[in-house]
Amino acid sequence: GEGVQKLYYNENVYRVDKGTHAYKEIMQSGVECVGDLKAADVAEVVLLAAKSLALLTSLLSRWLSMCSNPKWSAN
Repeated sequence: GEGVQKLYYNENVYRVDKGTHAYKEIMQSGVECVGDLKAADVAEVVLLAAKSLALLTSLLSRWLSMCSNPKWSAN
């Protein structure tokens, strides 16, 4: 919609580990939409999330397939 600010970020964040209570650094990515949001703005973010998860699932599946291939196994 008009007057909507769209932002994205990729950054390292720090979380306290529940087991050790030590800080743990992780990479975090996200999107933000601020302003007078319309249904189309929300749908755009949901679609982006779905496409991102599908891509990550595909990459993870290929990686796991490679790892289980005897050619790539450690001796």
